Amino acid sequence: GGTTYLTGTNSFANIRNTGVNATIINNGVTTDDLFNTVGNTYINNATQNANVALNTGTVINSATGTWNGDVNAGANTGTGVVTNQGTWNGVGNNDGGHLNNYGVWTGPINNNSGAFDNFAGGTVSGLVTNAGTSTNAGALNGGVTNSGNFYNMSGGAVVGGLTNTAGLSVNNAG
Repeated sequence: GGTTYLTGTNSFANIRNTGVNATIINNGVTTDDLFNTVGNTYINNATQNANVALNTGTVINSATGTWNGDVNAGANTGTGVVTNQGTWNGVGNNDGGHLNNYGVWTGPINNNSGAFDNFAGGTVSGLVTNAGTSTNAGALNGGVTNSGNFYNMSGGAVVGGLTNTAGLSVNNAG
């Protein structure tokens, strides 16, 4: 396990972080789909223009990062954790892993299974479709369609409205 730093402008066919306890840190402008496996970490501190194609490790878009691309359907599973602290422009799909938002997520969130957390100060502009477990303490401006477990915590705002098609909507203290 080592650390690789990307600086300047980079364009590869794909980024494959498949070592053991390996870390890649993007400090430039990088245009590549990401394949990140368990035990590995990818951190974007600058501009990432691509999709998360596979993640069973940890992906972080830091407070200084802008990510322009999607978390593909079926990409974030099992042990996968995707955390946005900056700006993420794209669709966030979660299929059994964990999706966290502390920053601004401009696209929709599809929490098909697993967990999605929108923390205090976090804003999601698009619709949140939840079939797993979602917790909100920030602002969900595009609303929520829920068929899983949705928890709107103190300070949480569901601006676009809540449609509960099945499942459970609890602790609506927002």
